[in-house]
Amino acid sequence: MNSIFQKYKRKESCDKVKEWLKQYWDWRDEAQQKKITVGSPSFDGQPKGSLFDPDYRITDWVNAEREWKVRENLLQYISSKGDEHELYALILDYRFVHHHWKMDKVALELNIPKRTCEDMQKEALWEAAKVCPDKRVLVPK
Repeated sequence: MNSIFQKYKRKESCDKVKEWLKQYWDWRDEAQQKKITVGSPSFDGQPKGSLFDPDYRITDWVNAEREWKVRENLLQYISSKGDEHELYALILDYRFVHHHWKMDKVALELNIPKRTCEDMQKEALWEAAKVCPDKRVLVPK
């Protein structure tokens, strides 16, 4: 049976999803920076104006929150597909989302040989590319 994903370049798509996953902490930091806070009003009698609409701040915060949550949800979805996929999600999480660990350390942490871990990483990246909500990740042939 032919896969519907044969029309995409596998290596390029895996490289793009790797970079997409690495942006996790960038978006998380962005969301923390734009976190909505409540300040007390100033009653000095002088008119105050803002340089931007307050809705933009809320929109920026929501977008940043969504971006890092999408990456977490992608890993949860991959993990929910079964035993081997749980390892895929862990490898992606250790390597590209939270720790940027070296392959030796990931293989040791998961108690599997390094070569097996490298093969599983390739499969994990392809699984992530196939379900990634960002349509720019899958590169057509």
